[in-house]
Amino acid sequence: MTENIFDVIIGRGVLKWDAVWRVLGWLADPAEGHGLGSTFCDCFTAYCFGESTPSLEIKIEYKVGMLDTGEGKWVDMLLAYPSMSSPKYLTLIDDISLKSPNDRRKLENLRIYADMASQKFAEATRSIVAVTDAREATRFAKLNYAMEELSHTRFRLLPLHTIGTWIHESSNQGTPIVQAFSHWARGL
Repeated sequence: MTENIFDVIIGRGVLKWDAVWRVLGWLADPAEGHGLGSTFCDCFTAYCFGESTPSLEIKIEYKVGMLDTGEGKWVDMLLAYPSMSSPKYLTLIDDISLKSPNDRRKLENLRIYADMASQKFAEATRSIVAVTDAREATRFAKLNYAMEELSHTRFRLLPLHTIGTWIHESSNQGTPIVQAFSHWARGL
């Protein structure tokens, strides 16, 4: 019997990543009714940008660019501060599943996103964050090696477990639904 609504909405084992992006976008907006205020936004932007920012612009399913073949390349989530039109910081976020930590297609997409962002947002400090349902980075040796070669974009892994811990350890743990999300994420 499922006791946590996030087991139903997002899943466990096989995650519905589009739901993850919606939840993270909601949590990252201090004006939303999650009861965290700016606590989550502070942690999230510090992790993604290297420093905490008071706000950010969030795009879900953002078209980073086009390949020569005419195929569009869409990153799952994009964070910009202070704005998309003139970002000082820019983070492209995608998922890396525990079940396929070194998927060649995923590695190539992350590299393409980084290259496209470096051309489109040349003045911004750029990073790629791969959100994962794994706890240890050791599963991602090929990914880490491939991303180390990027001189223009910083790369970081962000376990969902870490996100749940940020909420759990904050002085204001938010509404009961936010606490349920934290519990779900820490259980991965």
